[in-house]
Amino acid sequence: MSSFVTLKLYVMKKIVTAVATLLVLSNTPTFAQWQKVTDPSLNNVSNCLLSNKGKLYVAANSGVFVSTDNGETWTDTDSKSVSDGMAPKFLASTANVIYAAGVSGGSGNYASPLKYDGQHWTADTAGLPLAEIKTMFSDDNRIFIARVGNTELCLYTKLDNETRWTPVTSIPVPNAIFGMYKINNTYYAVTGGYKKIWSSTDGVSFTETASSVPSDVRTFFSAPGAVYFGSEHGLFKSTDGLTFNRIDAGFAAHPAVGLVGINAIHVSGNAVYASAVYSDSVYKSTDGGTTWSSISDGVLTNTVTSITMHNNAIFATQFTWGADKAPVIRYGTPSSGLFEKASNPIQVTLHPNPSSGVVHVDVKENARLSLYNLAGTLQLNTTGNRMDVSGLAKGIYFLQVNTSAGKAIQKLLVE
Repeated sequence: MSSFVTLKLYVMKKIVTAVATLLVLSNTPTFAQWQKVTDPSLNNVSNCLLSNKGKLYVAANSGVFVSTDNGETWTDTDSKSVSDGMAPKFLASTANVIYAAGVSGGSGNYASPLKYDGQHWTADTAGLPLAEIKTMFSDDNRIFIARVGNTELCLYTKLDNETRWTPVTSIPVPNAIFGMYKINNTYYAVTGGYKKIWSSTDGVSFTETASSVPSDVRTFFSAPGAVYFGSEHGLFKSTDGLTFNRIDAGFAAHPAVGLVGINAIHVSGNAVYASAVYSDSVYKSTDGGTTWSSISDGVLTNTVTSITMHNNAIFATQFTWGADKAPVIRYGTPSSGLFEKASNPIQVTLHPNPSSGVVHVDVKENARLSLYNLAGTLQLNTTGNRMDVSGLAKGIYFLQVNTSAGKAIQKLLVE
């Protein structure tokens, strides 16, 4: 074969390889599979998640923890120092403050809430009697605490800049509050018993409506223009806050009683996520709940108790007691990593690239290095400015470089 033909074939092969690579990259799913992202100190029951100002918080039985690197590492926020042994069960936030509440001292009594300014926790009890807390709800300006009990007022509220809780006397005793949501600038509270819906435009003066929710309350999620309601009897949606339509077609039901229980809901843009009680599954809809697909991939083995979106990846907590399980898991690759343009970018050079051994990262300070494959699965994770890729299969990878100055993403070819 002539050298010209050989060169031509070589060039054609390179073009085909390049085109194939571009096709693979353009069709790589943003969400790939569930991954364990739990620090060893969090290997106990985790109850709920909160994404706030670029940070991810988790309320665990051992306290409230925060992650600034998409769940790779966690730091104790020292909530125990002012919580008297509280196991946090609820997290909520206004524009400036994060709130937590939960069980105290293992006695079953729920502790009064704490508030967190990003650095310190303080007790937040002024005007609020100590009692079992059923739920917390907030928007940017207002926070609600809903208590359980039929002999006292059960709903308290305050604005973001207020220091004292205001009792909501417009919902009379006896009426326990079992859930809250907001839609179209109106607040709604659901009371027990007949599951009546109460409405308010100011958050203080509530009026009983003629409507009720269709089943016992497990969870609500307020989204722009709609509210989603999860119960033992399925998943429902409302666009007016008063009338609910069932939208869980295709969800797995309990094999014995036929119920579709819903544990957690999260809405992000056009995507709706919901976890099922009886099938250890998470479902996703991109058409407002008309059609659903499971994103469990056969990986989930515990009931998902909360879901949140953080940096374009889904995070969830699982109900698990075993230290070998992962109470916090992630589905997909965060936006500060794969396939997304890094915010606050820095200049980084990899050499050699391609490589079959040690890759050196040309960066001015020690960095946190995370290497992902095309499926979004973390392959290697280290600190420094070098990474040994000799044990990896040949192919295309993406290296995420994090430093105090910023971050970068570089494509790396392992050969």
